[in-house]
Amino acid sequence: MSESASAPHAAALVAWLRERSHEIAALTETLARIESPSTDPSAQRAVHAQLARRLEPLGYRARRQRLGDGEHLLLRPRRRGRGGGFSLLVGHSDTVWPHGTLARMPVRTAGVWLHGPGVFDMKAGLAL
Repeated sequence: MSESASAPHAAALVAWLRERSHEIAALTETLARIESPSTDPSAQRAVHAQLARRLEPLGYRARRQRLGDGEHLLLRPRRRGRGGGFSLLVGHSDTVWPHGTLARMPVRTAGVWLHGPGVFDMKAGLAL
């Protein structure tokens, strides 16, 4: 796709994200308030449940897939477009922060910024 052809798509995406910025921030905060340390694979279930709850009404099918010591959340659209292509988005729901971190380092806002364990890596990315 040429730069001139992609510019309108990029502008439309930016506008769409701006319209939903409060919703994205709220979901990021909800996810960040769920402790999901890497050392406890079962702790990610609550994050997965939040994501499934948000995406199933939008036409996605959620399925948990066990693999090794943990679980993965697989989300796929119930309907596919006619173009024949597909996209794969990959993320993670665990954080390096141990259980109990939120008690001493709670999620908080400062102006337009949201601070807390896992906000940047990667719960904001999951909310998007």
